[in-house]
Amino acid sequence: MPRYGLLASCVLALLLAVPAGLGVRVSTAEGIDRAGFPGPDAASRTGAIAERPLANAAGFWAARGLSGYDVVALAPDPSGQATVYAGTDAQGAYKSTDGGRSWTRMSGLPSNLAEVFALAVNPVNRHVVYAGGGLYKSSDGGTTWTDMSNGLTSDNTWALAVDPLRPRTVYAGTGGGVFKSTNGAASWTWVSGVNIGFVRSLQIDPANPRTVYAGTDSLFGSGVAGVYKTTNGGKMWVDTLPLPDGYVVYGLSVDPLDTATIYAAVAGKDNGQGGVYKSTNSGKTWALMVNGITQVHMFAVVADPLVAGTVYAGSRYYGSPGTAYKSTDGGLHWTAISDGLAGTSVFTLATTAGGSRIYAGTDTGAFAFSTSDRQ
Repeated sequence: MPRYGLLASCVLALLLAVPAGLGVRVSTAEGIDRAGFPGPDAASRTGAIAERPLANAAGFWAARGLSGYDVVALAPDPSGQATVYAGTDAQGAYKSTDGGRSWTRMSGLPSNLAEVFALAVNPVNRHVVYAGGGLYKSSDGGTTWTDMSNGLTSDNTWALAVDPLRPRTVYAGTGGGVFKSTNGAASWTWVSGVNIGFVRSLQIDPANPRTVYAGTDSLFGSGVAGVYKTTNGGKMWVDTLPLPDGYVVYGLSVDPLDTATIYAAVAGKDNGQGGVYKSTNSGKTWALMVNGITQVHMFAVVADPLVAGTVYAGSRYYGSPGTAYKSTDGGLHWTAISDGLAGTSVFTLATTAGGSRIYAGTDTGAFAFSTSDRQ
């Protein structure tokens, strides 16, 4: 057989021997290869930043600007673009269109709105964004904003959640409980139970959006601390995780790969027994998961949307520096992931739509978690 014919036969045999699903990349003109991965031209045409999986490496953090600011809210664009919104507790809100490499202050918000504690992007229309402080809405990706606080009886909004199936339905967690809008925030109705006071966190079950979880604060607000659950869009609530007075549920995450699994980031008064709590039965029972966590004043938690059992959590300075943690076994064991992460407090964590990048908001700015190169 001619030399080149022999070489071609060997190459073909190797390709045929590769098991399905290993991802042999063959670029096409459309920017998608035959294994289903983005080809080399896809990112340049869509304007997105190519992302790489995080599951199988220790990873590191890369600074993403807003240096010196307390970044307390982050909302990546759910459509998978490179747009990220950030809220701070003293410097207003910002937008990045390049994965956090550069930021622009959203000057359309009132100049006196320095504290932006919550952000949410409409999962169907990426140009619709909600921000609290008070309650503001943008329909043009953050350029202009309208006050949409009609019906809210609390000055501050601390948490926001948008129904993924009916995006005109929005929930707002405030110092006075949970409010609901069914008309894109044009008006609001109070839907809290009497024990739900100061709401710090909200999560909607993506498989059943009438199921909503609310994490509450009895340290700085009224009511009973815990994780409250409604299965009928806010008509009735049950406290699934009653906590002692002085506790705060700062963060919640419903695992998108198994929506019966919920994680709660809890901080305890005087550094009491906070940590990450986990339920595997939609909130019927909870277990405290702190093996490997040295700072239990927890502020943030988020489940990886691609890799089952992978969870990230963040803690705040309380007598000792806080940091970020990662678990690959559903919270049974945690490892600190602090390489490149500055600051002493992690206030918030958010994943991109593809799940291949984690953003952290800290007391020294924004950071992105990556495992392959320092993008």
